[in-house]
Amino acid sequence: MRDELEDRAVDLDARRTVSYLPSPDGGRVAVLTTPRCPDRPSRRIHLLRHHRFAYDLTHRLLPTTRPLPARLATIHAGHPDTGLGDWPFPVTPPVRWQTNGTALSGLTPTRAGFCPWVGGPSGIGPVRITDTIVAHSLLGLRGRHADPLHWLSEARLLVLVRPAGDDVDAENPYAQSDAVFDSAVRIWPEPLLRSLWYAARADLAVLDPHLGGRRTLCTGTVVADLAVAPDGRHVLAGIVEDLHDLRGLLTQDLINYRVYDTTRPRQPWNLGRLRHGSLRWTSESQPTLVFCDEGRSDEPTRFWTARLGADPVPIGQVTGLVTAWYPATSETVVLVSRQNGEYRLACSSDDTRILPLPGPVRRLARLEVTSRPVLAAFSRGPDGLRAQHLFRVDNGELILLGSAHYDRTVLHQDGEVRLVERRSGGQVSLTRETVTDARTLHRACLAPPPDPTRITTARLDSGAHYEVRRADQPECLPVMVWLVPVQEQEQDEPAPPSVPAPAAAAPGTPAWTYLPELAVVTLTCPLPWSPTATFDEIADRLRTTMVRLLSVLGEQEGLDTDRVVLGGHSFGAAAGAVLLSLLPGRFQCAVLRNGAYNRTLTPAGFQHEHRPFWQAPDIYDGFTATRVAHRISTPVLLVQSEADTNTSTTVVQARSLYDALVVAGCPVRLVLLHNEDHIVHTRQGILTAAREERAWIRRWLTGSTIDAANRQTEEVG
Repeated sequence: MRDELEDRAVDLDARRTVSYLPSPDGGRVAVLTTPRCPDRPSRRIHLLRHHRFAYDLTHRLLPTTRPLPARLATIHAGHPDTGLGDWPFPVTPPVRWQTNGTALSGLTPTRAGFCPWVGGPSGIGPVRITDTIVAHSLLGLRGRHADPLHWLSEARLLVLVRPAGDDVDAENPYAQSDAVFDSAVRIWPEPLLRSLWYAARADLAVLDPHLGGRRTLCTGTVVADLAVAPDGRHVLAGIVEDLHDLRGLLTQDLINYRVYDTTRPRQPWNLGRLRHGSLRWTSESQPTLVFCDEGRSDEPTRFWTARLGADPVPIGQVTGLVTAWYPATSETVVLVSRQNGEYRLACSSDDTRILPLPGPVRRLARLEVTSRPVLAAFSRGPDGLRAQHLFRVDNGELILLGSAHYDRTVLHQDGEVRLVERRSGGQVSLTRETVTDARTLHRACLAPPPDPTRITTARLDSGAHYEVRRADQPECLPVMVWLVPVQEQEQDEPAPPSVPAPAAAAPGTPAWTYLPELAVVTLTCPLPWSPTATFDEIADRLRTTMVRLLSVLGEQEGLDTDRVVLGGHSFGAAAGAVLLSLLPGRFQCAVLRNGAYNRTLTPAGFQHEHRPFWQAPDIYDGFTATRVAHRISTPVLLVQSEADTNTSTTVVQARSLYDALVVAGCPVRLVLLHNEDHIVHTRQGILTAAREERAWIRRWLTGSTIDAANRQTEEVG
């Protein structure tokens, strides 16, 4: 066991992600190398939860925006033989090039938080600004990306900083006061709102790294949007100044927009209270904003443009749902719309000239070029493969320049010279391509080579499909069935033969954790969930699908279906707990990760159930495993993250099932993972979960299961 875990620790340490960040002129490239499975945060994470919202009160940021320490190096795109210039300290995103490509800036972790730094492109003379602690406030709310650090003109920095005198170790004063919850303000009650306000406050400041000066633009506000105009002088900020506006941001997605001039001590331009994310700068040198006025489902989306101090002018409209947009010029907006289930790329000036897309677009971006601008759309097709589409806008018309799958991404283009990132077989490389040749500038291994594994897929009569992964060895193996329940009309199709299987299982997933001792079967089970669904219908589908799967697996050579382990994560864990009560004694043991087992604690709905508790009591009671704990005889291992940002799968849920199983006399073990999120991703968390799960499975698969269960029951009693 120890040697196997050591091998897995070595595997974790060898995994990394690599990001290439070209300078604006393409002459240099910053290489950011981040551990795939970083160390746990040292300070205990305290979360503020409300419905589906979670905020990290310890680090004062949204959990999805928490930066990870990385190693930074730079290379010369034109002279790859000059080698890497390594940074002398760890950095965290964002890492940004100065507009002229002569310097870099970013963040570095300290005990008090993240402080900014600036340095030359070869890591020469980097300076850490240790007296400034960067704040993230509410940047990244609802997945809208924004950074707390930007370059300005004249080598200055725009930084979102912690308010003066704000002690990182000081307890939130609102956590020590009495809290009153009133149904009249049930949407974001005052106690939670005040705690969030205190934690997310920030100052917007301009720093001069060389002279050491600081100028504050605004103080003690919550910031959810931040962008710098191409002229490097003007800043667009979406800010919240009081609790009323904070509630409006969280419930109505409205925020106050202002434009600051960072070179003059003048009053900002107040643009009004607008939808969060509806304003963006164009790429033109004269500061110009584009406003996206989203209509309702039966109304068109309109676009307006305005230079600072001028009245807005309409520049076009489009029908259909706009899922992404980018202001190519002050007169043309490139957008992605969805109409009749199809995605299309169009311009606001003429939405009749379109380019069809294979699937939804994650983002639109402008490649940094010094000649004609080239835009890129990153999409995901129905086959699951990601693609990059390059195009140009000429006189309001879209011209497609080419498309490539996810293994080839153009990062920078200037004329006939391209910097291209390639990913294949667990490796990543950066090449400089011209019409006549291609040179590799950098290459890195992202993961160790996978062990030999046999993978087969098939479909059951019920519409469910399954995948079997097992080590390429002749022994007859026990089976781990990993349950993935989905809504019937949204079930995933099995991957077609043309789509290659992943090179290696990701750390912490069933195949990574249980191979080669077990054969891992991933069962995707569609459930008949509808506005009138009953628990009996759903339970019958779960039971019959599992029985059919085990019958089919029993006919396959090399699979021991008399020794079966049941596993699941999140809703898969909740459905797995229900299945244990429906098929008592069929599984030797079970492993349930981060599930919700008491649905009376989520009365407004869960997963695919949108009816409240009193309109579908059988559904809520049926998926409350604590009610049927007396019917569960299978030994259960519960693995629960203490800092789970999924507000439905908290420690209270795991403790409720654990306590119920103890009272019922069922063998059970509860493992609480410190500072782990809904998906366990740190090195310590993954190894702890792997050790506990493998030991639990071995305990119940070896020897006499009945005798072991009796011994465990006596110990519990």
